[in-house]
Order: sequence, then structure tokens, then C-alpha cells
Amino acid sequence: YLGDFIEFLDAQVGLENILFVLTADHGGLPLPEFLIQKGEKAGRINKKHMQEALTWIDEECEELLKTTFDLEMTPFSIGGSTLLGSLLRGNKNGIAVADIATEQDLDRLTSFGEVVIMESGVNAAGNLIACNNHGAVVGMTIPGPGCDLISEILGVPSTRVRISGQDTVGSALVANDNGVLAHPDITETEASVVSEALGVPLMVGTGCFGSPY
Repeated sequence: YLGDFIEFLDAQVGLENILFVLTADHGGLPLPEFLIQKGEKAGRINKKHMQEALTWIDEECEELLKTTFDLEMTPFSIGGSTLLGSLLRGNKNGIAVADIATEQDLDRLTSFGEVVIMESGVNAAGNLIACNNHGAVVGMTIPGPGCDLISEILGVPSTRVRISGQDTVGSALVANDNGVLAHPDITETEASVVSEALGVPLMVGTGCFGSPY
């Protein structure tokens, strides 16, 4: 296929007018069996031992989070996905969740409060909403009636905003009842709107070793 594509480009514009750039999104190590054949030290991890290690790590992380935030921790997944940050957003009153949530997921979520299901192409609740117990901001892709419903379920006023031209305000903000950490590209006007909507001071910065999201 690649050869046919290059031949097509050559016929249309000429290879002398084309610059090819090769990229990759990740690398891979040689198989351990291949390395062993070359005399290198290699091997495969025992699945049982790996599962035991992951269970221990999960328990340690859960205890650390529980102690740090002084909150009850509940292991959870949405539709089989553990990417809760992009699929879920809520406060003490209610929760907004993506429509990939299963009936079992919804049964568990309703034990924590009211639930609104975000449907169709606008369903990544965690990416599109930032909230606390004072207010909520939602991306402009969420229509007015949807914003009103989110406000009703969360029990706080909701404001439709963009952050640096982007609707994924949940990815650009981290908020609690004490403050907001915002993406470095947020404008002064946007920062003022967000701070007022959530009722807390706003600070611009990054997290996770410099990531703005």
C-alpha cells in the first residue's frame, strides 16, 4: 500500500517536490526470547506475581489517597474503562457521566447522588465539565438545556464557557471548594468568569511534570 501511495505521489507531483518525514508514537523492545538467543539477560514476568504486585500497588495508592484527601475511596470503572477523569464529573449533590456507563455502573453511581447521563457526541462529562460544591462551568458544545439539566443534578449554578478557545473545560481546569488550577493559556476574562462561577480563587499553572491538562 505504501508503495502504491508513493507511486501515486510521484505521478501527480513528482518525488523531487516531496519531503517524507517518518514519525512514531511509541517504541518497542525486542521480544525476550530473541534477547535470550543473543545471550542477553531477559525473561517474561510471571502473571500471578504481576497481579499480586498490582493488587498491592492498588491498595497502597487507595490508602494514600484516602489519607491525603480524607475521603472514602471507591474503586470504579465506567463501561469497563478506568479513565474516570474524562468520563465522570460530580460534586456532593450529583454526578454527570458518559453514556457508555452500564446499568450496573448507574446503579452504583445513584447510591452517591443524582445522576445525569450525557449522550451522543457530547458525552465526555469529565472533559466538558469542571465543578465544585459552589458552581459548575461547562463547555459551549453543551447546549443551554443540557447546561440547565447539569445545574439541576449538581445542585449549583452552571455557566457555559470556553478556555483558550477550547470547549474541553474539564481538561483545562482542576477545581475543588478551595480553588481552581487553570490551563496557562486561559485569558484574564475567562479566568474571571470561571472564578466567579465556582466561587473560589483561581491560579494558573500546570501539573504532572508540566502538563497543562
